[in-house]
Amino acid sequence: MSSFIPSQSGHITFSRPPKSVMVPKIMLLDMNSFFASVEQQANPFFRNRPVGIVASNHPTSCVIAVSKEGKRLGIKTGTLIRYAKQICPEIILLKQDPEKYRSVSAAFSRILYDYSDQIERYSIDECFVDFRGSKQNPIEVGAIVKQRIKDEVGEWLTCNVGIGDNKFLAKLASELKKPDGLSVVWREHLAEVYKGMKFSDLWGIAGGWTRRLAALNISSPVQLLNYPVQNLISAYGKPGFYIWRRVNGLEDDDIISQEVGTGPKHTEETPKSFGHSWVLNFRTTDKTRLQPVILRLAEKAARRMRAQGLCAHGIYFYLSCANGESFHQLKKLHSFIESGQELYDQALWIWKHWKIVSEVSHIAVGFTNIQERVNQLSLFSNNDYELTKMMDKINNKYGEFAIRSGLLTNTANYAPDAIAFGK
Repeated sequence: MSSFIPSQSGHITFSRPPKSVMVPKIMLLDMNSFFASVEQQANPFFRNRPVGIVASNHPTSCVIAVSKEGKRLGIKTGTLIRYAKQICPEIILLKQDPEKYRSVSAAFSRILYDYSDQIERYSIDECFVDFRGSKQNPIEVGAIVKQRIKDEVGEWLTCNVGIGDNKFLAKLASELKKPDGLSVVWREHLAEVYKGMKFSDLWGIAGGWTRRLAALNISSPVQLLNYPVQNLISAYGKPGFYIWRRVNGLEDDDIISQEVGTGPKHTEETPKSFGHSWVLNFRTTDKTRLQPVILRLAEKAARRMRAQGLCAHGIYFYLSCANGESFHQLKKLHSFIESGQELYDQALWIWKHWKIVSEVSHIAVGFTNIQERVNQLSLFSNNDYELTKMMDKINNKYGEFAIRSGLLTNTANYAPDAIAFGK
């Protein structure tokens, strides 16, 4: 195996086959420690120092993003603030600034559009780029884009570029050399790439598959590569074939492109749920004080769901308390709902029988049993739906909650603006 090394240091491409093999045409750009790096770019005082991004400064809240320096110390995304401070008392904790991160995301996305119009903004810090049908070499483009991001967006910002024949292989390549790597995975070399990897290391492999495959004495991706696919189909039906096909790099997937400046869009399959949660920056047993939090979370979840033209036939509602007690309930509905107010009303109906004796620390609420919304003709006026559509259009243009229900007045400190993680 030989290696291809572009002109800039730190950009290494693995697994180069003979010249007769084509360069793969799907590229993934994944920003490194994105939220924390954006803050370090904005304030040089934070550079070379451990930085954690938080939604709330309460000790029981968690770190939602960590700088490279913090990761090297062992602080991971999801680490509770009190544990992060134990690991590194000097860690700098900053409240998240979603508008800043969206602005930087739009800036690096615009660079990608100089090379392709087939771009899927998979998340705020990840973009897939399709070069199929293009004469451009993704390896060369990847190296150029990495440098342009430093020159045009921020010198402190780095990214990983992964290249493969489909999105799974591009994602796999992007994980090989972090941070600031550029890697290519050819399907022919998967056995070598998978050495030492577990199924949990692979993108899109649900945890349950580790147990299912272990029942067939398959304990690693390397073993699955040459496993008879018919045996998997016999054991697990079509899902068995799909997992075999994915691990073998044989998926043929599309890039779901959007216009520059639009948000991430996931249309490969209908999501199972839409929800929001928040670790409170106050503690209380007073249900009245918690109601605005529930409403705000419900509205945020509803807007995300409606943006994809979906509705729900179920909801979930969850509370956890400082004493470790928790309350959780799912509820199936006979008709669909799609607004935050409807979700809020259902949540209040659920909790009327809950006796909360310990202070609430965490709330989560959301929609389940998601389906595509069908606009059926009605004998009755549907003014509420038309009004909701108009409010969504205004908020899309001027910012979330620019126009809102009067019940949401003075709720900005309850579950403030945040980036949803739904990859």
